[in-house]
Amino acid sequence: GAVANFTSQLMHYKQGSADRKYNLTEALLFLSHFMGDIHQPMHVGFTSDMGGNSVNLRWFKHKSNLHHVWDREIILTVLAERYGKDMAAFRKDLQHNITKGSWSDESSWKDCADLMSCPTKYATESIGLACKWGYDGVHDGDTLSGKPPPAGLPA
Repeated sequence: GAVANFTSQLMHYKQGSADRKYNLTEALLFLSHFMGDIHQPMHVGFTSDMGGNSVNLRWFKHKSNLHHVWDREIILTVLAERYGKDMAAFRKDLQHNITKGSWSDESSWKDCADLMSCPTKYATESIGLACKWGYDGVHDGDTLSGKPPPAGLPA
């Protein structure tokens, strides 16, 4: 619902009242937030463990939970190991992937039959990644050694 709702608001703003037009910034902010959420595998994880929030573990020596590891710790580890914490290098690599690399097929970005098909597709991809990379072999109380997903895994 949320992605479809805010996408619809942005697509149909000219048909709305002045109040609706005033909220375009809010709709865009929420849409960008929820698009990030739907691409984070634990955000579409299992309700039985609250998307990994109830899977307590350690990331290196730090107490954490599986959801937090995927929200923050893997990203920081990848930034440190692959980019030496150099945000300019990360930004350059990200821009390359979008313009010339693995995410450059712009037509695939628009491959949506309706407002629900793409969010459903993204969520399906994310839960597959959660099962393959997030939950597989991880148990409550584990210490994760910091092996991030392979470099080719989409962000």
